[in-house]
Amino acid sequence: MRRLFTILAALVLVSASACGGGGGGQADLSDREITDEELSLMVLPLPDLGPQYADFELDDTSGLQSNEQVISDAFDTEDEAQDVEQFGRANGYEESYTFSAAQPDEKGPIHVATGVILHEDADGASGNLKNGAEDAQRVVGMSKEDVTIQGVETFEVGDIGQEAVGLIQKASIKVDEEELTIGQTIVGFREGRLIGSVAITNLEGEGAQEEATALARKLDERVLAVLRGEVEQPAATSQARPAPTSAATPEPASEATPGPSAGVSPSDTLESFRFSA
Repeated sequence: MRRLFTILAALVLVSASACGGGGGGQADLSDREITDEELSLMVLPLPDLGPQYADFELDDTSGLQSNEQVISDAFDTEDEAQDVEQFGRANGYEESYTFSAAQPDEKGPIHVATGVILHEDADGASGNLKNGAEDAQRVVGMSKEDVTIQGVETFEVGDIGQEAVGLIQKASIKVDEEELTIGQTIVGFREGRLIGSVAITNLEGEGAQEEATALARKLDERVLAVLRGEVEQPAATSQARPAPTSAATPEPASEATPGPSAGVSPSDTLESFRFSA
């Protein structure tokens, strides 16, 4: 059975110059009741991620991300619980895909995820986005389940949504007594009381700034389309999308399906990657 581990990727507000894009009209789109089904429609389906992810497999951890789940997954659970309360986090939805055939000596992406987080109001969403700057630096050097955060770099992402953020978080992971280095590139943005995010994880600590930024722009467009009522069902994917059930009461994980290649894959040991804003 593969071992589950968690990576906390706190979102950092790069600078005031990174803010822009959406105006007050876009913010008003989220000023209404937003259902769990709408949250599930906002994430990018596999075909929208690009041909480089065609062989990736849907993680069984995809689905609604309750407050209880993100608190439990955080490196610092007490601080995360305070953030959830302070910034009025209401719910979230994440869809992630993993390349199970990846080998430890290979470079390139092994995981990609898009998600949205709903807050009680826009001020809470903005505050949560900005609060990530302090949190991201504070977890450097911390370890959880054989994962150690080594460092954080920020980068500018331009005018996505009303506020936009970007960072590369590097971590070391122990896999069968071998230590691997990964780089997780995260781009987050705000539309009203929603935060959208893209995370790409590469082996060898590589960053993926341009790719993550491009996917974040695509995610922003889809979030707005759902808010306008233009998306009624998920685009067809090569795998079945999980039903939006609460992540607070996950069902037992099914047996892992071996990757197509021989040898030990990082994904055979590392079942999933989760990030929290």
